[in-house]
Amino acid sequence: MSAITQLSLFDDQTRFPQAAYCSDGKGFPTRLRRFPLALKKPQIQINPPTLTYWLIFDIDREQGGLAWDFAGLPYPTWSVVNPENGHAHIVYGLEVPVCTSEAARLAPLRYLAAVYSTLAERMDADKGYAGLLTHNPTHKQWRTYWGRMQPYSLGELADYLDLPPYSDHFKKEAQNAANQDIFAYGRNCTLFDQLRAWAYVAVREHRGNKVSAWNAAVAAQAESLNIFATPLQPNEVKSIAKSVAKWVWKHDKEAYARFREVQRGRGLKTRRETLSKAGKASGAVRRAASDEERITAIAMYLDGDYTQAEVAQFVGKTQQWLSKILGEYYKFSK
Repeated sequence: MSAITQLSLFDDQTRFPQAAYCSDGKGFPTRLRRFPLALKKPQIQINPPTLTYWLIFDIDREQGGLAWDFAGLPYPTWSVVNPENGHAHIVYGLEVPVCTSEAARLAPLRYLAAVYSTLAERMDADKGYAGLLTHNPTHKQWRTYWGRMQPYSLGELADYLDLPPYSDHFKKEAQNAANQDIFAYGRNCTLFDQLRAWAYVAVREHRGNKVSAWNAAVAAQAESLNIFATPLQPNEVKSIAKSVAKWVWKHDKEAYARFREVQRGRGLKTRRETLSKAGKASGAVRRAASDEERITAIAMYLDGDYTQAEVAQFVGKTQQWLSKILGEYYKFSK
């Protein structure tokens, strides 16, 4: 690749962070610098916060720079080799970035996680690699091999892979979570799933409270769940917590308000007045529990990332039950 093409790649600031973490290497401090200054260091952050333009793989063995070739994979965007031991960082550029912190858009992140983990397994990449810093391909300390400059789509990369069925892949990721053995992006998905499942129930206790208290509770829970062998970066955990808190708070509030309209429309108040005094007390308890299940189910389904079967299983009900209450919800929310 020519020097002009190389320079133009890094001139496109939309694909890199405005300020990047950088370092002189192991044992040296990591500092935050404007990207042009960070480019002078041998270790550098190349993905913007909460966006993934670059898939980075750490290959800790001799001839690591050829791991993609040995695995029968397409040319990477670049491969940076440590001349002292042959270890390498292999990087694939994406034409469209994937957001790693948006709770409402988990499907692209799941797809990214499936593609990344399969590529990493094929190249036998380091599972413990955090992904924040990579070898700077423009630095003289490394030996850089430039490949295909046209970025890939996830679908194009997937064409080179034998991806497992969608559900099987994430069932495996969930099993790995127990051992804290998950590739990058799988950790993001796992934290999202665990945090959202907790939030859908925990938000009940915060109805009527200030949203700041809810945000703080979600942030604390997110930190407590970040117990992977290679934890997510603090800014990633913070972004995920913020996204989940906002999404669940908004949709719980909407579902709760609209469900009350459903109750009024069905005339529950009139029927309750016919109950006996004892029946009122016991019925109120049963209805309260039932209402919470319905509100949680509606909020989860509005998320858009769970199927009816998954929501029904989460609240311990049948899919027919869920279909019925969703029909009532949509009828009265028009």
